[in-house]
Amino acid sequence: MGTLRTERWASNLRAFASGSVAKSRERYASIREDHECDPRDDAHSPSVNNPLMPASEETPWAKHFKAREVRDLVAKDLERLHPGEAFYNAKDVQAALCNVLTAWALVNPEVGYRQGMHELASLIFFYRASDAAAGTGTGTDAGATHAWGEGGDPPPMRPIDANAPALSSTYVEHDTYAMFDAFLGPTRDARRRRANANERGDDATGPPFVNVVAYYEDAERRGGASEVQRACDRVFAVLDEIDASTSERMRALGVEPQLFCLRWLRLAFTREFHLDDAARVWDAIADANAGDDRGDGHAAMDFMEAFAVSMIVFVRGDVADAEDFGGVVKRLQKFPPACDIDVLVSRAGVIAPAVKAVREGKDVPTEVLARAGIELGIPANSVAPGTGTGTGTGTFPGAAASASASASASGSGVGGGGDDARPQLGAKANEFLIKAKDASAGVGARAADLFANIGARAKAAMANAGHSASATPRKNSGNGNGGDGRGVEVVDQARSMPPSPKELGSAFGGLGFFGGGGGRGGGGGGGTPAERFEARRRRRAR
Repeated sequence: MGTLRTERWASNLRAFASGSVAKSRERYASIREDHECDPRDDAHSPSVNNPLMPASEETPWAKHFKAREVRDLVAKDLERLHPGEAFYNAKDVQAALCNVLTAWALVNPEVGYRQGMHELASLIFFYRASDAAAGTGTGTDAGATHAWGEGGDPPPMRPIDANAPALSSTYVEHDTYAMFDAFLGPTRDARRRRANANERGDDATGPPFVNVVAYYEDAERRGGASEVQRACDRVFAVLDEIDASTSERMRALGVEPQLFCLRWLRLAFTREFHLDDAARVWDAIADANAGDDRGDGHAAMDFMEAFAVSMIVFVRGDVADAEDFGGVVKRLQKFPPACDIDVLVSRAGVIAPAVKAVREGKDVPTEVLARAGIELGIPANSVAPGTGTGTGTGTFPGAAASASASASASGSGVGGGGDDARPQLGAKANEFLIKAKDASAGVGARAADLFANIGARAKAAMANAGHSASATPRKNSGNGNGGDGRGVEVVDQARSMPPSPKELGSAFGGLGFFGGGGGRGGGGGGGTPAERFEARRRRRAR
């Protein structure tokens, strides 16, 4: 018999302690009993079991009030879960999900229940119930004891049948808790405890624990960045490396990654896609965790952040066409249906090594960037310009002497030229030539001939520059001549013509790479990806 989806999730996330389903079910039942007992049944004296004692005291009544508070909070979110869907609105499903979320929040009070966690638990619950009902997995009972989603009360917590099959409709609630707990992973406090002692006794083998819960945790220190903030910054840092034109467009419009990435990551993309597509993304997240060769639990998170980058690249055309801030945010917050979710999953797998590099403060390997550019279909001209200086003189033939002008541009790019500069250089040159030609329509036929001539010379110069630079590529080298640099600003200024002959001469001179500039951009503005995105964070904070 085949392995069903939640069986793979449970295995790849290491959801069941020591591989024992029965032991995990017993653990959940004990958690429910410990945290949600009725204090009126407690045999302690009134001096200990007193509802009027301060809530800070660890009394049965204090635990009862806390559990009720959390349960009420969870129930409000569950009432709004997938409105109109009969399965999620059924009494037994609502009760079971409320039990799962309340229990997790009480076991992990340093984080507690956070809005959005119900979306994660509901997806796990739906597929676990579906797999149990299907009866085609490993040791299923074909849903013989409870039909979830048809109302009534959920099955009782106990007794736990040690001989029950791995997929049993009786224990869907128990199994959902185990997988939900594994998907979120240990909290910050729990991670510290586990660094000193293996609480579950089996931490040394199998895949590591995912740390998705870190996206819900607050900053460790006041004024510091939370993990989800750092994750959003990493998404933009990787986008800078892979598709700089899109990231710069978003920054120019003031679009911050937290506006959309926060929901994407915390809800693990469950709001952005149809249920089956979201589950396919979860398959890949669990697979990434199982294939983690570092043992730190970050592989799954690297994949999630890489998937966010692939989503942005998927709508790069919409971002480029958007007229304002609202247009970009609307597109990203209401993501279009993906024709084939596996395409986005495949692209995320290609991008994940870049996220890993940025997380570790290293340069993204050039082979990763090259493969990502091909896989994502990003034109080479979307690579960010390098830093350098360019000086040239442009002369408009046939005009008065005043039409001659020279311009100099000094570089201040974000990256270090080298391999990255030439594609952007060619794109800017061609873009300028096209726009300048359109703007000069009124100058006459002679001007049109001139532009054609200059275009041919520019392309030849670019080819020569690229050939000579490719022999000795330099990246983040600290010095360099020629290239793009701020010469691009001269191009941008020239777009607003109608031009005069003098202005045309100045603009062409400012391009630098037409004349004395030559070569690729130098490397003065380099640094590691970590240093660059920290600099961007400080700049945005101002």
